[in-house]
Amino acid sequence: MAIINTDLFELIKALEPAEKAYFKRYAYKQQSSQTTNLDANSKQNPYLQLFDAIDKQTAYDEAKLLTKFAKQNFAKQFSVAKNYLYNLILDCLCEYDSNRSNYTKTITLFLQANALERRELSKHAVKKLDNARKAALESDLQPFAAQISYDAYKQTPVTQIDERTELITAARLNALQFAEEMTLNDLNNEIFRMQAETGLHLRNEEMTARLSTILNHPLLSAPPTNLSFGAQLLYHQIYMQAYYMQQQHQLVYQHARQRLDLFLNDANKQKQRPTDYFVSLDSVLISLLSDGSQLAEFDVLIEQFHNLQQQHAEVPFPKKLQRLAFSRYYQFRLVRYVNTYEMDKALPYAAEVISRLNEYNFQPSMAILFRFNAACVFFYNGKYPEALDAVLEIINDKQAEQEAADNYAFAKILFLLIHFELGNDLLLENAARSTYRFLQGRQRLFKTEGLILKFIRKAIDQPDFKPTTPLYKELHDELKALLQAEPSEQRALTYFEFMYYLESKIQGVPLPRYFEQLRNQLGQQKN
Repeated sequence: MAIINTDLFELIKALEPAEKAYFKRYAYKQQSSQTTNLDANSKQNPYLQLFDAIDKQTAYDEAKLLTKFAKQNFAKQFSVAKNYLYNLILDCLCEYDSNRSNYTKTITLFLQANALERRELSKHAVKKLDNARKAALESDLQPFAAQISYDAYKQTPVTQIDERTELITAARLNALQFAEEMTLNDLNNEIFRMQAETGLHLRNEEMTARLSTILNHPLLSAPPTNLSFGAQLLYHQIYMQAYYMQQQHQLVYQHARQRLDLFLNDANKQKQRPTDYFVSLDSVLISLLSDGSQLAEFDVLIEQFHNLQQQHAEVPFPKKLQRLAFSRYYQFRLVRYVNTYEMDKALPYAAEVISRLNEYNFQPSMAILFRFNAACVFFYNGKYPEALDAVLEIINDKQAEQEAADNYAFAKILFLLIHFELGNDLLLENAARSTYRFLQGRQRLFKTEGLILKFIRKAIDQPDFKPTTPLYKELHDELKALLQAEPSEQRALTYFEFMYYLESKIQGVPLPRYFEQLRNQLGQQKN
């Protein structure tokens, strides 16, 4: 069975309304002088019709398109037509994006210099290359700057020794800066690899040793002041990730703040690198949330964070940034209220996340994280059917196990607890056994999870499938002793408030009411 290429569909769906309108004007203008593919005298040219037909589809259906355009000549070679339209859109986007950023400005100037050089106008070409290099450096485009300096070096007469020396030195420096940035990217990627394999927190000596090897790299052992702007961002990013894995939240905050200050000290960088600026503000919010002692500052910053998109309405955020804004705002709100036991306040945010999740094309790991956190909030509020729906989305996702190992593993455990609360004992016994096998086979069976699953197996054997208070207390005491003996196991409970669940059962208090009691106690401590 042939695989249908959906690249054209994905490209059209990625366009903003203004870009679609621009393309239609561009395509008609481009084809008005080319009658080989389109009817230049007709506004109803078939390629624009194909564009509109694909744009109207919610899921790509090539069979319907072939039926609709069966009488058009391009239908005989539909793959060729798709490729033609795809490249026409790309040509349009290059024109649309020209001079919208220093990145495109640099490329345009570089191409102009190349055109001049091919016509043996070297002096003109060097001027363009000088402007291109300045534009590249303003946007921290080190590899472009290196190549441009080298091209200018080749265009400069050999008699201008000082100028050539300056250019080749600049090319070497820019290349070195780029190499340093790539090295830091590699180190950062290794931390992401660790997190993907074993979770966000250090759980054993092997992980600690791997992290130590990364942090001992020479580029990370000295202050980053001599690094390029992009490399400095990576430097702080690596330390933020490392300290987060070590649960050293104050150090996370320090590096997050230093990263943000790089932008606050240079307004041009905020405009040139809006995503990095957004992420830097995001990182400060994360560290404030993790610390928990400055929630008043957090509450102010989170609303500023949320309003950034409205403040820049004249230049809409790219879709990637819109996804980031949505994901962070709601994720922060959920964690903020869960941390202070205000589960009722978290509930509407969880419901809205689930209802709006499909508006954004999230990476699988992010969608899984959203569903898991929302499922926990539903569970904390006694909304078990809603929690079950969210957990099933994770368990039935074929990519979940590879994309988010920790969340997938704890979703399997939460799945069991939900069925336990709903009294689905026939489902629970098989689910408990399969979950145990899964965790053990995937080497995800840490001691905390093992005690939880042992409790579930014992619960299955209870009369009428109703665990007794002593059984709850037995698990509670075992977990408490384990956490005291091995503090690293505490990190397993950052995914789900299992101790509070047990304490509510021991006291015979519904979980939502138990969280209300905890919230009241927290308020009394602050007073």
